[in-house]
Amino acid sequence: AWECDEETVVLAYLNEDRKGGLLHAKEALAQGLSSDQVRERREKHGLNELEKPPSTPIWKLVLEQFDDTLVKVLLVAAIVSFVLAISEELEAIKEVHPDANIWSLLSMDSLKAFVEPGVIVLILLLNAIVGVWQESNAE
Repeated sequence: AWECDEETVVLAYLNEDRKGGLLHAKEALAQGLSSDQVRERREKHGLNELEKPPSTPIWKLVLEQFDDTLVKVLLVAAIVSFVLAISEELEAIKEVHPDANIWSLLSMDSLKAFVEPGVIVLILLLNAIVGVWQESNAE
């Protein structure tokens, strides 16, 4: 197998023109590159930096916050709680006012039934906001 120490590899790389031999490469290693050499290499190879990956769109970050089993369970719980609150309050109102409709639920007494699903949804929204904020700061 072909073996080579690091200094030989570096020297061979620095000796691109192959005219100056080993002496030229050792001098280049000791002195560094001249301004002209730096400009030349930047034109040829570009800046020595990594390309930034494209940032994730905000809507994807929001959707990713809801892609968790516990969050999905809480969403289902909020929906079920909301539907139960509507049906129970509508039945209670219809006992007193037989001609009541869904808009009758907007009274203050009826709104109390929507506190639980509202709190669950509020917590999920706050969780999503904090998650998106952290993800965007991490990028």
